[in-house]
Amino acid sequence: MVNEAKGRPATQSVALWLTDDERWTEFTELTDVDERTRSLMHRLLVAERVTLLVPLRECPKWAESATRDGKALVFAARWSRLAPVLTGVGRLHVSSANRTGHAPCGSPEQARKTFPEKVHVLDMDDGRPADGRSATTTLELRHDGSVSHVRTGAQDRAHGGPAAYLTYLARTYGVRGCR
Repeated sequence: MVNEAKGRPATQSVALWLTDDERWTEFTELTDVDERTRSLMHRLLVAERVTLLVPLRECPKWAESATRDGKALVFAARWSRLAPVLTGVGRLHVSSANRTGHAPCGSPEQARKTFPEKVHVLDMDDGRPADGRSATTTLELRHDGSVSHVRTGAQDRAHGGPAAYLTYLARTYGVRGCR
């Protein structure tokens, strides 16, 4: 459904949104990282609100659409105003609010103009301007806890670009092997 709404191939990966502690626990049991790296994964997903590629030991059917080459694409930001909407949702697959190749929608009004009527749009506003929005930065977390930059987005742009953001992550979280 996500790929259909965005006008892209059905086989393209979509992120698995870890919406609550139950989803987090369920997912982390599948990861192929040690406890230190798992803790870093949590900090990057929740505090930095990035999208992460994470290595998996195993991939159940419910994670297949988020997984390629043994790495799952995950997202875990928890905007408190969304909590009531997400309660009881279970597993959720998501993508940035844009059609492939276009800028992200910055408001519910823009989303309604961009997507077909059958796509449900939440009428929630975070109070930020609609202009200048971007998708989340995507990072790859490796088995050894090192991190690499995969896709430019809101987080690295706020720090002056990918290199500056990786330096920030190394300094703030002790991330090693940033590149």
